[in-house]
Amino acid sequence: MLLKPAGNYANSGSVPDWTISNLFASGEQGAWYDPSDLSTLWQDVARTIPVIADGDLVAVMDDKSGNGNHLSQAILAKRPLYKAFGGLHWLEFDGVDDCLATVNTPWSGSDEVSSFVAVYKPSDATNQIIFEHSADTNTNNGCFHLFSLATNQYRHTSKGTLGAWVEHSRPAPATDVITSQSDILSDSIEMRTGGVSRGVVALDQGGAAYVSAPFFVGMRGGTIYPFGGKIFGLVTRSRLSSSVDIGAAENYLATKSGVNL
Repeated sequence: MLLKPAGNYANSGSVPDWTISNLFASGEQGAWYDPSDLSTLWQDVARTIPVIADGDLVAVMDDKSGNGNHLSQAILAKRPLYKAFGGLHWLEFDGVDDCLATVNTPWSGSDEVSSFVAVYKPSDATNQIIFEHSADTNTNNGCFHLFSLATNQYRHTSKGTLGAWVEHSRPAPATDVITSQSDILSDSIEMRTGGVSRGVVALDQGGAAYVSAPFFVGMRGGTIYPFGGKIFGLVTRSRLSSSVDIGAAENYLATKSGVNL
């Protein structure tokens, strides 16, 4: 059974002494990406030329979790833009071919995952990958993804040896803080938007656990379903999250994206 918040911490303010690093304090695998931290953004894959100004292309975004799962893009034309305006910071993906990916994201055999993302989608014209663990969740076991669908919905899919998903209707244009959680062995999967649970679904995800695989942001396998929009922050971890952690993470991302929860 997924842990669900007993209260909306995002609406009640921050939790004292809580930071995103709390999500990785017990050695959890995963990653934390923060476009507002310019010390983590680089214009070259060698990480020698820092991003310094609005409009710079981003070749690498460092992982702040301590796991070393840095996102990168070797091809110049496929790099998203760093953008800043009105106190907000984001990566802007062009909806054509922009994509970042890790080499591998190990999950240490965990059958649990929690992900948090702040995202702006301007259109529902096409299916778009916001993030995906592995090059294709449809064909690979032990993976998960978050889709923005042309049917005006977000879809969180999790797959052990069988795929299961939960959807929430949210027409574009929209800026959202989205939480997705799943547990393969307990056959539970949940999505939250706007600080509210949009449903917990109990569907068979088969057996096994999440595997070590590349983590893609902005496109499936770097080839199809390109995302055209903004990502203000993204966190994923190899564990279900408590009520306090969920609320605090949502509050953190709401601040990063200007969302009022």
